[in-house]
Amino acid sequence: MKRILNALDQDGVVTGNRKKGYTRPGDLPEVTVLEITGQDMDGELLAQPQRWESNEDPPKIIVVPSRDDTGPALGRGERVLARLEKAEDGYEARIIKRLGASAHRVLGVITMSGTRIAPIDRKSRTEFTLDARDSRSETLWSVVR
Repeated sequence: MKRILNALDQDGVVTGNRKKGYTRPGDLPEVTVLEITGQDMDGELLAQPQRWESNEDPPKIIVVPSRDDTGPALGRGERVLARLEKAEDGYEARIIKRLGASAHRVLGVITMSGTRIAPIDRKSRTEFTLDARDSRSETLWSVVR
């Protein structure tokens, strides 16, 4: 059996290993990390695998809303752990857990000189330096005033 699986792996019929299991190339695992990419014309959330190592386009993944989702709506760039099921035109994803956005946001106090941000969140322990372009941004200062 091992020799047959190794031969199929070398021929490109299957990919994987004995510990994690074998799958067909281009198929996604049952549980994977997805990144929200936007919405389709019907308002359904679209996602793509966070890791996609194939040269082909990733398959279409529609995120199915869950009944017990009480948190804020998902937005572009957020990551989720999801269970995938094959559908007619791609995959349907059911969210297991929200992993958060890929970019880190900081809420803090801007110093009088306007060059540093002291975070108010206990998780962020270091101060951040503002770029000169950002410290003069109208959006930034409209929030501060």
